[in-house]
Amino acid sequence: MIFTVKLFAGSPIKSLEKNQPAENNFLNALRELGEKKFAGYAALSINAPPGFQQAVVLMDGGKIVGGAFEFLKNGFELKG
Repeated sequence: MIFTVKLFAGSPIKSLEKNQPAENNFLNALRELGEKKFAGYAALSINAPPGFQQAVVLMDGGKIVGGAFEFLKNGFELKG
């Protein structure tokens, strides 16, 4: 299984560790950003069976204010 996990805020501020469960790694990174009152976005991209998936979380003052998820193989999108 191959997956890529990156965290961005304009330019990359942190790459998450490889070979770690993406959901745990990403959630921990979001918690850190919340504690730092981060304003920007965090993006998660995974390329693994059953297909390419990506998510974006929008943050303002350390709080999540919006987000989007795409599962490209099935054409599924979720925004809020």
